Amino acid sequence: MPTVPPSIQLWIEQQASTLSLAETAVVVAALLGVLVLWWIAAKRTRAKPRVILYTSNGCEFSKQEIEYLRARSIPFEERNLNRNRDWLTPMLTASNGFAGTPVTHIIWPNGRGQVVKGFTKKELRAALAGNDRSTTIRNAGQRLPATSIIQLIPSIRPTRQPPPIPTQKEGDVPL
Repeated sequence: MPTVPPSIQLWIEQQASTLSLAETAVVVAALLGVLVLWWIAAKRTRAKPRVILYTSNGCEFSKQEIEYLRARSIPFEERNLNRNRDWLTPMLTASNGFAGTPVTHIIWPNGRGQVVKGFTKKELRAALAGNDRSTTIRNAGQRLPATSIIQLIPSIRPTRQPPPIPTQKEGDVPL
């Protein structure tokens, strides 16, 4: 809640000595009303992000996130990967190789973006409020470079060698 600016507070204190208690209460109530109206107007004009939601058929978390966004009247663009496979590359690029759904790409008017991998109400709420708790992407409003899946998947290296295959020696019973 916004605080009363010092100049207004000083004016109230000066007027309190010349006004009756009832008149002072009316002035304070009027000033508080103005502050509340200003706060509501500031909240309504706050910049809204562009929300791109990557989903897939049969994903329960994707369905839950769609319901969550619709229940809060948050406009979003759904990109279903089953309907259009071309959206897979931008999703993998934005999510740094995360191959699950949903992936929510939030792009703010100033060009900063955030990516929420999976669906948790707490993390999505924080990202939509502008809190920087999820992965942040600089210049997210710009077109992302095309990246192949091969570049995103790290090379797989075994951590240990498999056990040797037993061999048959002379005189052994066949396996």
